[in-house]
Amino acid sequence: MLGLTAKGAQVLRTEAKRRESALSKAIATHLSAVEHVQLLRAVDLLDRIGDALTFEHSSETGTPQRRATPKRQG
Repeated sequence: MLGLTAKGAQVLRTEAKRRESALSKAIATHLSAVEHVQLLRAVDLLDRIGDALTFEHSSETGTPQRRATPKRQG
């Protein structure tokens, strides 16, 4: 079994925040308002597909579970 050290967990959190910030900046800088809406719709569709795949996979293993998805701010 493997686990993260406290320092490793902090490195992962810092990197995730950096990537999220870079993505947010790129979206704000390079997409129009209409494209923002389109992106949100696309993400919702991808979440639904992911939920369906997760549900189907867990049903096959006999433990139906749906993953929790955070509410998106639009």
